[in-house]
Amino acid sequence: MTALTLQNSVPLLLLLLPLLFYTGWVTSRIQTSIKPLISLFRFLGVLSLILVILGGYLVYTQGTLETNIFTIRDLGFSVRLDALNIIIVAMINIIGLIVIRYSYSYLEGEKRHAIFIGRLAATIGSVQLFVLSGNIFMLFAAWVLTSITLHHLILFYRDRHKAQTAAFKKFVIARVGDASLLIAFILIYLQFGTGNLESIFEQLKSLPDQNNASLEIAALLMALTAVLKSAQIPFHGWLVEVMEAPTPVSALLHAGLINAGPFLMIRFSYLLDATEYASFSLFVIGALSASFGALVFVTQTSIKTALAYSSVAHMGFTTMVCGLGLYPASLLHLTAHSFYKAHAFLSSGSVIDRIRTQQGFGVTRLGKHARILIGALVAIGIFFSMAFLGGKMEQQSLQMLFVSSVILMATITVLVNAFDSNSTGIAIAGVTILSLLIIVAFNLFESLMHGAIASQIPALGDMSTLMQSASLIFLILFVAVVIFYNLTPLVRQTTLYQALGIHLRNGLYLNLLFDRMIGAMERNYKPFNRERL
Repeated sequence: MTALTLQNSVPLLLLLLPLLFYTGWVTSRIQTSIKPLISLFRFLGVLSLILVILGGYLVYTQGTLETNIFTIRDLGFSVRLDALNIIIVAMINIIGLIVIRYSYSYLEGEKRHAIFIGRLAATIGSVQLFVLSGNIFMLFAAWVLTSITLHHLILFYRDRHKAQTAAFKKFVIARVGDASLLIAFILIYLQFGTGNLESIFEQLKSLPDQNNASLEIAALLMALTAVLKSAQIPFHGWLVEVMEAPTPVSALLHAGLINAGPFLMIRFSYLLDATEYASFSLFVIGALSASFGALVFVTQTSIKTALAYSSVAHMGFTTMVCGLGLYPASLLHLTAHSFYKAHAFLSSGSVIDRIRTQQGFGVTRLGKHARILIGALVAIGIFFSMAFLGGKMEQQSLQMLFVSSVILMATITVLVNAFDSNSTGIAIAGVTILSLLIIVAFNLFESLMHGAIASQIPALGDMSTLMQSASLIFLILFVAVVIFYNLTPLVRQTTLYQALGIHLRNGLYLNLLFDRMIGAMERNYKPFNRERL
């Protein structure tokens, strides 16, 4: 028997935490008092953070840690600790703790309050289990559990027709994703004869430079799984309709669960690097989703629906960056977006109140073309000044130059809106300084993230000719999206824009087409009796 040491006790304790969250979920079925549950989950959240900090220290000093609990032929229960999942587990615990605390007051007076908190806890525990998995069996089991627990959260109000529709669509998509992931894992196991992640990655590193049909299919299936999980087009509709669930569900979903797709791709980055078509597929689908989400987001009148399409765009960007092989940048954006989106949903009510009271602030001045031009020129000047001062223009890879160009366009959008408004000079100066800080922060944190997970990802290779051509096409598309976004105030009253706006507001009817394809519109939903749940 292996002696219990600090190196294997910390991973074991981290694995115990999801089990305790599940215990809290079981307790919520019989414990109607909410305060003891909240106290329990607060304690678990704090304990998780302490263990994550300790685990991070051990990973920093000793490298990747693995602990096998019960495995047969490298399949079973094992825990893996490395820099990648330490970052994600820390993020999950912080957001989970905040969402549970928010839910305490948000649903105060709700008869099934304890059940809701218990379901939240079970979902958080499932995501923790998924991220900490050390072999493909445990990873797949946790992947399915995250889907099941989310399904019960979406159907918290089972008598709502839209909640039933969203849950049904999510259920169909999730099962397709589960099947594709299972087949991918079977192919990987047959190829390498092991389910242990570290053994798989080591064999992938030493593969000869020749095409392997089995691995190509496995990588494509895994990419499909990630696309389905992260609500990429045309499978995004359920994410928009899930707003029928309470706000904490949206916060946890958008800030955590849809990140499972990009995390899966980063975790199996060595598989993507060893194959050819999966990365290109991720890049194309991600770029299309980012463009689509950004366009539709502008036309939405509901703040929560707008945030949902914003998540589609952000996940598209993250997926696209994964396809380029820039895994540190993808992880950075994933983490930053999670905290931003959790805050956005939990504060959505106060944002609406604040906008209503801010009469006239930031209203666009139509026709001030000089201000638009100044804003664009300032953004370009900031970007290139920082690039040359940092000495990175000649050092950057083509992949990073593409991502930097997308960031430049986002900066142009921010500054054009600032200059082309009735905001004060101080406010405009503040936005300009903030844009400068964002560019600096992106380059700084991307470098830090690369240093943190360098041992878990392959070295960045050269872009293929096909990828270069696709990057140029999508760069032109992103420029068109930015132009459309910034010219919207000038053409809002035109007949053409109003006609186009109707189609964009309805998401170009992609969601409707998907509903018809799976028969979601024809389903006969029956009301549920809450008392029996």
